[in-house]
Amino acid sequence: MLTRRQFAIGSAAITSASIIGRRIAEARATHFNIPLPIPRLVDAAKQENAVSLKVAAGRHAFVRGKPARTYGYSALILGPVIRMCRGDNIEMTVENALETVTTVHWHGLLLVPGDCDGGLGASRIISMHANAVCSAAFQL
Repeated sequence: MLTRRQFAIGSAAITSASIIGRRIAEARATHFNIPLPIPRLVDAAKQENAVSLKVAAGRHAFVRGKPARTYGYSALILGPVIRMCRGDNIEMTVENALETVTTVHWHGLLLVPGDCDGGLGASRIISMHANAVCSAAFQL
């Protein structure tokens, strides 16, 4: 004879298996068929070593017909490639047009001082409040 406890355990196991199985099947069915856009090149020297970026929300369809919310730096997704030269004095201005706090990490710029970089570690978190403009000047 089936007890209430055995029935409850069996029902929970069947329900869990059907939910997990459905999620695995949905994850396998997604194919990214739209290539990412190539970021534009910003040559800091052509702008007197002053570069401005705007962090904003956008939309991009990574899968055809299914646009998703994105964040980008002066673009819908990603951000520009910024060309700078070692020894140059660089002035960066970043406007946060998001409705939330964000940070900026300068990928690939090992010469950026830690107090100007929003990377990992408690001493390197540079927060930009919503609708704020932040500037940093440093020598590469």
